Amino acid sequence: MSARSPRVPSPALAAAALTLVGCAAAPERLEVDPARLLDELDAVRLELQPADTPPGPESALAFDPADGLDADEAVAFALARHPALAARRAQLGVERALAVEAGLLPDPTFAWNAMDWVVGGTSDDVLTGFSLTLPLLRPGERDAARALGEARVAVELAALRRAEWELEHRVRLGWLELAAAQERIALQAHLRDVVAETAGFLERQREARAATGLEADLARLELIEIELVAAELARERAAARLELTRLLGLPPGATLELPAKALARGAASVPDAARSRDERLETCPDVALALAAWRASEEDVALAAARRMPHLYVGTAFGVVLPLFSRAGKPQLATALARRTQAAEQVRASLFEARAQLALAEKRHELARQRLDTGSAALEPALATVAARLGEARAARAVRVVELLAAQRRLVDARRALLEARVDLARSVVELAAAAGPAPAPDSPAPEPAP
Repeated sequence: MSARSPRVPSPALAAAALTLVGCAAAPERLEVDPARLLDELDAVRLELQPADTPPGPESALAFDPADGLDADEAVAFALARHPALAARRAQLGVERALAVEAGLLPDPTFAWNAMDWVVGGTSDDVLTGFSLTLPLLRPGERDAARALGEARVAVELAALRRAEWELEHRVRLGWLELAAAQERIALQAHLRDVVAETAGFLERQREARAATGLEADLARLELIEIELVAAELARERAAARLELTRLLGLPPGATLELPAKALARGAASVPDAARSRDERLETCPDVALALAAWRASEEDVALAAARRMPHLYVGTAFGVVLPLFSRAGKPQLATALARRTQAAEQVRASLFEARAQLALAEKRHELARQRLDTGSAALEPALATVAARLGEARAARAVRVVELLAAQRRLVDARRALLEARVDLARSVVELAAAAGPAPAPDSPAPEPAP
């Protein structure tokens, strides 16, 4: 072939133009300004949502916080507004986009070739021409890549559900801690009134020389101790309120009030006892996540197996990529198999841990129920009787002051113990619900069995 000067063909110009257009259409940069983001976070408020709110996370917020925030409303708000969940949902969008990429065919290559004496001519000769090559996917490779992309979406979705369930658990515990703090403060205020009445009585008795100064001082000392405990309880309530606002995704200074007698009104319901333990374990978020990861590992093995075959390409030339240095894909398949084994063992470990946590939560709930039932049956009548007789004895001066103060302290301790039994039972219900996992939706398919 005689030498001739190559010229740039019009298709090459078209390809270059397309490249420039693609570069010009690049998305705008996303600016992230921490100061602006902080202003947006500070603007979040616990507000009533309009009744015509479209379906979605915001539609779950159709409640009026003016009458106090109950536990279910707190959970709905946190699931809709918490920034950590927004970040997880964005990650789910990434996995869905990657799943679309996984199903795409490889792009063809259109080229202009110019080769000299390397192909057998002389340095004066030159070979020019067009070439078009199209990589061919191996049998089953595209389907396997699609299946793996969808499985990874399922893994991320399971991770999102786990994050939502964990946040709900923490919100319910945080709400319970604030409700308990309010109850403790209310009880402490009542106890302070009782102790203050005794202290005032003994002070009047001292002035009438019917009681000694030591007796009056002992009563005042107990009143001071009650007030110190009240101050500590106020500190605990402030800390619990700050923690709950953080769990809800609210700024630290947000107004947050619970309804009166919140502990009784906001008690969580015990999980459905009709569901067997196996059914509860299968819906446990940790187990569901491990199962999703195992299913993804199966698709990873299928893709690695499909990629062991030689890679062909066709066009103006026919070629094959020989898998020599990759050892015919054996190391990649071995890696996929090892990941599948690890994923299967993780399912086993998750089931083991979930079963232990569920058994522990069931036992704690049983013991907490027995404790409160025993306390309510025995303590409440005794407390009423002791309180009445304490008032009679104080008025009649029928007991010594030391005995009066000792009986009063026992009364205070017993009422605190009864309140803590109620708090412990409410906490055990929350823990049991978290360990049992959410009940499956009526139209949701049954989970696949563990490997």
